Amino acid sequence: MSFTKNKGFTLIELLVVISIISLLSSIIMTGVASARVKALDSKRLQETRAIDTAVKLYIEDNGHAPYLGGTACQPISGTPTTDQAYACVAGILTNPANWTTFQAEISKYMPKLPIDPCGIDPTCKDKGLEYKYIAPLAVQNQCGGCSTDTLNKSFETAKGSQQTGIVSGYTTLTTFYNPPAPSSGGGGGGGGGYGN
Repeated sequence: MSFTKNKGFTLIELLVVISIISLLSSIIMTGVASARVKALDSKRLQETRAIDTAVKLYIEDNGHAPYLGGTACQPISGTPTTDQAYACVAGILTNPANWTTFQAEISKYMPKLPIDPCGIDPTCKDKGLEYKYIAPLAVQNQCGGCSTDTLNKSFETAKGSQQTGIVSGYTTLTTFYNPPAPSSGGGGGGGGGYGN
């Protein structure tokens, strides 16, 4: 009498294989999610620098950064009030009217302003994921002792950096325009911050 051996997998073997596949897929998904966050941050950095460049080109042609609110956003003597400073901040969620004004101001240099990859959902703003342009008046209190010319050319662009999925894990990248320091020999200004 002969017996034919069953060539199928045992329950234990199937469970081991399923466990290994589950472990590998979770590792891969974690890596993909991390790569996606890094890619979005890279996009944010690139787009923020593009806005920065457009504003600098605007300054070269006009002698000042965009004011947004007309005379209300021009540099004034003394410290600007909160309302004045707020009127000089442009962001698709924070101050959409001024974001539209900002778009019109720099359309020659950047036909369409980018919006953070997070989109226009209010949670993007809550997490610090929103591109912002801050006009000269709103940065006046950070530029103490600056000449009028320097203040006119001082602006701030900001964005959130998606490091983790929680609000406390977000950081802010800020870049400043530093106009060349006047000199008889021609030299230029340094990196970030404000000149006098």
